[in-house]
Amino acid sequence: MAQCKRCGQKVGIFTSFCDACNIQNQKEQEARIEEDKQRQEADRQARAAAEAQEVAELQRARREAITNRIDALCIQVAAGQRLFIYETLYLPVDSVVLEENVAQGFDLGTLRELGLVGWEVIGVVPRTIGIALENKTTDLLGPISYGGGVGGNVLGVYLLLRKEMTYATIENSSDELASFIDLHALF
Repeated sequence: MAQCKRCGQKVGIFTSFCDACNIQNQKEQEARIEEDKQRQEADRQARAAAEAQEVAELQRARREAITNRIDALCIQVAAGQRLFIYETLYLPVDSVVLEENVAQGFDLGTLRELGLVGWEVIGVVPRTIGIALENKTTDLLGPISYGGGVGGNVLGVYLLLRKEMTYATIENSSDELASFIDLHALF
């Protein structure tokens, strides 16, 4: 009769281990699997902590770069240079395209508010839509249509806005300037 490869006790046919050793082997295998899971979880947590540390360091470096840029801009303004920030604002206009109203009215509410905090309009760029025009006629062969060009219609306007930043406005609205610098990656 065959013997258990682990303890030497007699085993049945077609098996290498006795019942007790089979159970022990299974428990050891489950323990190894659990150790592997714990090791993988510890590795995952270590990677997550390292990534969080890296993100925190990048955010700190970004804040520092923005602060340095604002400090440099303050020096420029103190030296007498003019400083402007620029933005765009899209406003739909009261327009009809193919017998459909594109927008209701021309609302300047947002622009009024921006004007009160120092923004001024320095340019306007229209946004248009091209519509293929078609000419139709009828002759002996029946109706004929042919291209007649492209018609355009103004759907809205992009307003180019400018705001001058003085030393006082930089100090009073440094968060606005910091957001502007961060948003446009100007550091």
